[in-house]
Amino acid sequence: SYGVGIYVPGGGSGQVNGILRLTPNAQSLRDWSGVDIPGPIGDSKKIKEDLSTTFYVVKATNALAYRFGNLSVGMGIEMIYSKQIANQKFYDITHTLEIPGQGFDYRSKNAYSMGGIFGLSYAFTELFRIAYSYQTRSILPLDGGMQIGIGDVNNYRRTGVSATFNLPEKHGLGFSFGNESLKIGLDFLYYNYNSYDQTFKQRLEDPWFPTFLGKTNTITQNIAYHDAWAGAIGIEYKLDSFVYRGGYRYNTGVVRSEGISALQAGIMVQQLATLGLSFLSGKWSFDLAINYLFAKKVTADPGNNWAVLHSAFGPNDIRILNYSQSLQSDVPAILFGASYKFD
Repeated sequence: SYGVGIYVPGGGSGQVNGILRLTPNAQSLRDWSGVDIPGPIGDSKKIKEDLSTTFYVVKATNALAYRFGNLSVGMGIEMIYSKQIANQKFYDITHTLEIPGQGFDYRSKNAYSMGGIFGLSYAFTELFRIAYSYQTRSILPLDGGMQIGIGDVNNYRRTGVSATFNLPEKHGLGFSFGNESLKIGLDFLYYNYNSYDQTFKQRLEDPWFPTFLGKTNTITQNIAYHDAWAGAIGIEYKLDSFVYRGGYRYNTGVVRSEGISALQAGIMVQQLATLGLSFLSGKWSFDLAINYLFAKKVTADPGNNWAVLHSAFGPNDIRILNYSQSLQSDVPAILFGASYKFD
């Protein structure tokens, strides 16, 4: 049999508005920005920060499967598309006046990559089957451009950005119980994030990115991803023209307290529920699924990378105890696909 599917395995859009913080160098808003803002607002060291980010991965999978008696073997090729956008803006304490010449706007180019899938399944009886699957690691080239200091004439152009991100390999072991009309499945999954995704590093063509130690051309985020284990249970009920599916999955957290930042919301999800429907027409099957990834809140370690960036105002002036953060996200998703049987 041959099948093709298009799905979004990760990513999404998020926006965090009104982060209360001090100016990056702990000066007054007037001195830091160079804008003559009168009164207490200009005297204040407190400002508001907005951060929006979009990162998504879309996969189109083409796969073939062949049966040798009770053994079925499948192989597939994944064509992967990804893109990342991030934008930072600063405002006065009232969150009404945008500060010119600050923040950044980063946009990656359209990124393309490839991956592979291999699977085996063996039917011990008409009612019991075991399957194994392996998905290869994929490298996403997120090169692009960044405007630093929006409206700052000193940074007269978008500087080039070089970056990569890894989608790790995945192993899966599954058990199926039941006949063609009614099946119950159990899946166990392992994602090897820890080997590849400890830091996300962007290298700029120009040393324009401001930090409390001065300007640099290297932006490093310590994302500290953990390996993830997942367990899932699902049920499938088949009629003449329709197949109904439902399931639930729980996985250990990929992002935990030491890696939390406003850029990491979507991958924190640990619980997922899904409902699916397939329409059967001859040898074709057209599939639709709706997933809901339940809300998950994580409180960050006081000394993690994001906290230090928001509480360091100079080499000898770091106020980690004055900054705290937590993050919560819930994500809906829609998946669709189609398959065709040649036998």
